[in-house]
Amino acid sequence: MKQFLYSFLLVILINTLSALRIEADHYGFKPGAQRNYKQGTWDVGTTDLSEGSGKIWNFSLPQTGYVHNSYFSSSGHPDFPDANLRCSYTQFVNGILDTGTIYLQNNSTDIITLGYTGAPNMVWNPGIPNGLPHTLGKTWQGTHNWTHGAYDISGKVISEGMISTTLGSFPALCVRYHYVSGSFSYYYYQWECAEYGIVAYANTLNGNMLYVLNEAEPNVSPAEDLLAAQVPILNVYPNPASDTIFVIPPAKGAWELRLYDIRGKALPKLGNFCTESTPEEIRIELSTLGLAPGIYILQARNGSQTILKRIVIRTR
Repeated sequence: MKQFLYSFLLVILINTLSALRIEADHYGFKPGAQRNYKQGTWDVGTTDLSEGSGKIWNFSLPQTGYVHNSYFSSSGHPDFPDANLRCSYTQFVNGILDTGTIYLQNNSTDIITLGYTGAPNMVWNPGIPNGLPHTLGKTWQGTHNWTHGAYDISGKVISEGMISTTLGSFPALCVRYHYVSGSFSYYYYQWECAEYGIVAYANTLNGNMLYVLNEAEPNVSPAEDLLAAQVPILNVYPNPASDTIFVIPPAKGAWELRLYDIRGKALPKLGNFCTESTPEEIRIELSTLGLAPGIYILQARNGSQTILKRIVIRTR
């Protein structure tokens, strides 16, 4: 029965990590959150913007500018009465240092951009939806008015694949937005994963600009909530890691350690280890395993006892 339970948990965890459905909670837009991006010029020709599945995207950190986003609760603003969230940003882009606040409404299903601070405040009517939840092929569109006129805005989830940044490699969706006014037209792309939400975005303004996430708290999946309920708990640190991890089993004895990839494929066994006290660390050298950055599932077995733990391997 225990073996069936842990096999069931493994299947749930793998399916959760593999499912390309991005919801509002994945964005990490919540009071107290900090999400920081590096900014620079985007070489559009090096990015696969075709539609379909099986895409591969690799983004290194730009070094020209930055955007720092801090999130807070919001209520009662006269120009944004429906806002329950605000994002205060500081950015250095194209040699210009700027600060401001974006007002948002998170209705649990979607996140709506209501407008920005300015003189006067710039209010979208109606607010601009992100179109969440996102799945491959989803489309939406609308006409939105603000201080500078009306825009026809359309969105489409154009592709799915794997994205690699300094935070690791993750299954991702690419979303394309098209902004059109009477005299203006541009595209905005964003790459999303369940682990970090919007992990990169780019637009065709000002000679094409790219933003790549470099600091944010990762999300916890529903499957991990199930795993968190397991007793005992397998501790692993650091996590994410790049070269070395330390595994702390919940009890002394003989432990077999094994990794699985996000598709459930068993990788070569890490080895058999014997701990003589509790807690006692087992050192694993990731750098010798030849593993690509990304998400893996660590399985620890001690007789009939099996424990699972998600780990993230980052770019070295």
